Amino acid sequence: MSGVLNVAAELGMWEVSTFMSQFDGPTALSTMLIQVQLVNMTYATAVGVSYSSSVLTGRALGAGKEKTVKLYMKLTVINTLLESLTLSLVLFLSREYLVTLFTDDEGVVEMFVNTMYLVCLFIPLDHMQVGHINQSEAELTNLCPLIGGERVIF
Repeated sequence: MSGVLNVAAELGMWEVSTFMSQFDGPTALSTMLIQVQLVNMTYATAVGVSYSSSVLTGRALGAGKEKTVKLYMKLTVINTLLESLTLSLVLFLSREYLVTLFTDDEGVVEMFVNTMYLVCLFIPLDHMQVGHINQSEAELTNLCPLIGGERVIF
């Protein structure tokens, strides 16, 4: 249920963000779109770490290896933190170059450079959320009983 609420809240926030963007000027909207594209590219690494950890955790749960499951969960948190902090640091340090890949408008470049630190602060939080959700799904799926070869989801 918490996963459903999380997805609903995230979708709702995207809708509010989209609606509110009509009140932004072209400079702010352009800056936001560039930042969203960069965050979307970093999201792929979070999903990769999350899916691979879900598989490992699920296999360990299926084999009944409780200590291994705990180890995988700790490693998932550590790996997610390492990759997200590294990506945030790279994005922050290269922000002046990255924006020029998208535009040469001086207003957008200035706003991007001045606000990118906020985006970089929230990337690790977003990646931790992705890792946590998929890890929980793996646990739930593998703890559900098998009935007629099909997993029962409650």
